[in-house]
Amino acid sequence: MRKLTLLIPLVASGAIACGSTEVINPKSGTGAGAGAGPATSSSAAGGDASSGDTGGSGGGEPQPIPYPAPHPSMPEIPKHGGSVLHDPVIVTVTFPGDPLEGYLQTFDDAIGQTPWWTAANGEYGVGAATGGAHVVLTEPAPDTITDSGIRQWLAAKVVDGTLPEPTDQTIFALYYPSSTTITLDVAGGGVSCNDFGAYHFNTNVTTATNTKVNTAYAVMPRCGGGQEELTVSASHEFAEAATDPHPGSSLAYVLTTDGAWNPAGGETADMCEFVSGVQEGDYYVTRVWSNKNAKIGQQPCVPVPPDPANLPYYNAGIVNEELDASPGDTVTTDVDCYSFDKLPNPITLEAQSFSGTLQFEFDPPTCENGTVVKMSIHVAPTAKSGHDYHYRLLSTLNADSQHLWRGMVSVK
Repeated sequence: MRKLTLLIPLVASGAIACGSTEVINPKSGTGAGAGAGPATSSSAAGGDASSGDTGGSGGGEPQPIPYPAPHPSMPEIPKHGGSVLHDPVIVTVTFPGDPLEGYLQTFDDAIGQTPWWTAANGEYGVGAATGGAHVVLTEPAPDTITDSGIRQWLAAKVVDGTLPEPTDQTIFALYYPSSTTITLDVAGGGVSCNDFGAYHFNTNVTTATNTKVNTAYAVMPRCGGGQEELTVSASHEFAEAATDPHPGSSLAYVLTTDGAWNPAGGETADMCEFVSGVQEGDYYVTRVWSNKNAKIGQQPCVPVPPDPANLPYYNAGIVNEELDASPGDTVTTDVDCYSFDKLPNPITLEAQSFSGTLQFEFDPPTCENGTVVKMSIHVAPTAKSGHDYHYRLLSTLNADSQHLWRGMVSVK
């Protein structure tokens, strides 16, 4: 199914910090893609020559285990044929009486000039974003509107001069009030604030000079959570609109396969959905996937908040992230535990099935750098054939530090 956009699922309590060591915070949001095979050396795993715990080697003297120990690779978001925005311009559009009008205008003008923007988008070739026009509409917001209706509305408002003529670098930021319900009029689309939060897409508009422009737009429904939740949503969509501005016509940075890491999207901010956000100046914003960090097995969601305990990054990588099974089966895979330096205590492993269809056992239940754990996954007899069941593997060091890896069982 073609996804209209990469959606922000509604925020849930107990959100997990993907590879982060800060206190878990349910401000932001899941990831995408399929991981590569296991690394076979410390260099392949992003390690260096430092040594950690020791292990036996052919009956001889124990050999030092490198930091980090060999482990599977995290996914990297590929570049497809589309272009990114090199000079994004964000046009803020609000409806009459919006109490956050000035706040949102200031945010849109400022966010593209911040260290967050560079950390989130710079490695993908996106330039600094600038603020464009501030359009405060005189017409009331609609009670309901479809996404195709939004595209028609954009085209009409550009022609009549309500909205400025866009270029291929424009992002129209549309902030709807809580009284407006938006529906995605595609198969499986859903309803705003029930099935999805914010989203972005692209549309062709014709300017007053009869020039056709393929422009990006981001739609931010008002789903509760206050201004912090709104800037998280907006920053999520701005990052994705900059790195994949035309998902309806020419993909840029996005994962297209529905693999273990890709249950709900695949663009740069989707990869860090349900990951605690970060403070950027006066604003709370999302974190975004870094291919550079993922390649070396480091913290993939950037910017990386300071760790008050100064803990090294650690995780547990699933060797076979995508497994096939039948209802009632038990399937197994190895899990490779690793850390970038010595940890104060062992890592505790736990896995969570989003549907409750999968149950997990670990042998052993705790690990440290270099430990290989056998994970058994029991598939319920009631599992549906032809369905992919996603789960997340949690690696916990203490109450304030937890990371995740993603897996999937395809039931035949």
